[in-house]
Amino acid sequence: MEYLYILANLFVVILIVAVVLLIAAAYMLLPAMKKNKTVEKHRKTNFAHRGLHDIKNGIPENSISAFGESIKAGFGFEFDLHLTKDNNIVVMHDTSLKRTAGIDRLVTEMTTDELKKVTLLGSNEQVPFLSDVLRLVDGQVPLLIELKTDDNYAELCENCFKLLDKYKGDYLIESFDPRVLWWLRRNRPKV
Repeated sequence: MEYLYILANLFVVILIVAVVLLIAAAYMLLPAMKKNKTVEKHRKTNFAHRGLHDIKNGIPENSISAFGESIKAGFGFEFDLHLTKDNNIVVMHDTSLKRTAGIDRLVTEMTTDELKKVTLLGSNEQVPFLSDVLRLVDGQVPLLIELKTDDNYAELCENCFKLLDKYKGDYLIESFDPRVLWWLRRNRPKV
């Protein structure tokens, strides 16, 4: 009987610790409870996923032309960012270039100079960099930026915000990596 009492108490302690850890994680990872003005402003905005692309007409996803088409249509657009081998920010959905450029290499293994020579399948367009996209958009439409990480979340965030801190347009950040959200909460709590 004493054995069951000890087990029941142990279960209660484990349950309490789990609840406390969940609350702490939610506090660290979730945005501040105040409503973010940029989120509220663009709650009903249409966003083109990876730009307004149409490969049949030579407009590949995540390309300058796809982003230009989004701007012409008055849509914000979503795109993904990766860090290159030499710590530049490149716009690419996949971790590999195989599907979009026909090259079986990882973005993180390539330098900026190597990526500038790569063209996207079905076009003559080069792989864009975040600086190219920000220059093109220049605040005309809102951006929905997904940070894609490997073990480089801090470097990706730091290098990304070196550019975004100077950018005057509206943008929102998303990521499936909770470490990015943690970094944002600590370093850019208003984003």
